[in-house]
Amino acid sequence: MAPTGHLATNELPSQRPCRRKVALLRAVAALAAGLLGAVSLAPVASATGRAHQQIAFGPLANETLARPVVRVTARASSGLPVRFRALTPHVCVSEGLYGQVIRLRAPGTCAVLAYQPGSPRYLPAKAVARRFSVLRATQRIAFGPLANETLARPVVRVTARASSGLPVRFRALTPHVCVSEGLYGQIIRLRAPGTCAVEAYQPGSPRYLPAKPVVRRFSVLRSAQRIAFGPLADKTLAQSPVTVTARASSGLPVRFRTFTTSVCISSGTYGQIISLRAAGTCTVEAYQPGNPRFQPASPVSRSFIVVAPVLSNIETTPLSYQSGTTAVAVTSTLSISDLRDATMRGAVVSISSGFEAGADTLSFTNQSGITAVYNPSSGVLTLSGNASIAAYQTAVRSVDFSTTDTSASPAARTVSFRVTDSDGATSNTESRTIDVSAAGPVLSNIETTPLSYQSGTTAVAVTSTLSISDLRDATMRGAVVS
Repeated sequence: MAPTGHLATNELPSQRPCRRKVALLRAVAALAAGLLGAVSLAPVASATGRAHQQIAFGPLANETLARPVVRVTARASSGLPVRFRALTPHVCVSEGLYGQVIRLRAPGTCAVLAYQPGSPRYLPAKAVARRFSVLRATQRIAFGPLANETLARPVVRVTARASSGLPVRFRALTPHVCVSEGLYGQIIRLRAPGTCAVEAYQPGSPRYLPAKPVVRRFSVLRSAQRIAFGPLADKTLAQSPVTVTARASSGLPVRFRTFTTSVCISSGTYGQIISLRAAGTCTVEAYQPGNPRFQPASPVSRSFIVVAPVLSNIETTPLSYQSGTTAVAVTSTLSISDLRDATMRGAVVSISSGFEAGADTLSFTNQSGITAVYNPSSGVLTLSGNASIAAYQTAVRSVDFSTTDTSASPAARTVSFRVTDSDGATSNTESRTIDVSAAGPVLSNIETTPLSYQSGTTAVAVTSTLSISDLRDATMRGAVVS
């Protein structure tokens, strides 16, 4: 039996101090291993005989959700594979054979635990946790330049792309010029000329930060328009007035004006009524001045011929005539022309002012198939019959005027001429004034052949046919023969 108070042992007393030193050294080594972490010169056996091991797991950098998968690494001093476990599953989860694949799920702090469960030779390692921030990813918008537009295309669709793949939204910043419509504002409705500014933006999501907005501008121009104005057929004066029509591609009303006012003039709400005034070329311009949505249209001009005989060259000085004397031709210079017709079918010669019924006469001798009828109550001489222009020109020049007006101060007469061609077009009117003087004694009918007389023979009568007449007075008071 061992003495009381002593442990039973087989060792010699001289060996006990040595054993105590070894135990102390092991305790110091264990303490140092706990303080220094993974620092160990060699595995230290435990009381069970398995060695200790440490894990080296460095800091982890912050990540964004743009990189949804992160791989982590750590090293065990034992050489055994380190395993990982995500401790914040709402932010990140671990995947893979050893959990080394960390899948990021949401912004926040991701905590990853590295551990080694040990083996028959090694004790489990002390687990090491690392944390890093998971941030929302940044994103960019690609929004290219926008082409200028006109109001002829009232709706424009715009597109842009976010690097996140999230849908880009749009808003118009100039509502007086354009507004945005549609699910994402991608439909831009043009309202008025000016500069349209469109902003593309992406407000972000749980995984992405809002993108920096991008603004694009383009000009909204008034639409162009064109006028369709077809050719105009020739017209006669008798067809006046003429209504013209044209169409603007804008649908706005087309207006008209003439620049040949001696031949034709425009009237009516839009100038569409063209009144013909004389023979010649009538030019009508169709124009559309535009409005806030449409530019002015380029004017379109059309010309047509106002077909009619033209009278010209009548004398401008009055014709002098004494009442009661022989009839005189009203004109010797009046000319007739016609752009389209070489044949006339009639003429009207009238005493258009100063007419004295029963006293004034217009006379004409039928010729070249042209006959005449005079109305003494109206002072109108009507010529009819198809004949050439030259024949009618001769005919109107042969119309004579006479009057037996006995008033002391006769009024001046105006004689007017008009002709009509075979198409029924009537000419302009040409007139000449006749200054009529009061009637007095009139000598007439004197012989036109010379009187033969031999010097020294018996005196002979100078005339045997001379006649005297006076429309106002039956008594003469003198005569002069010289």
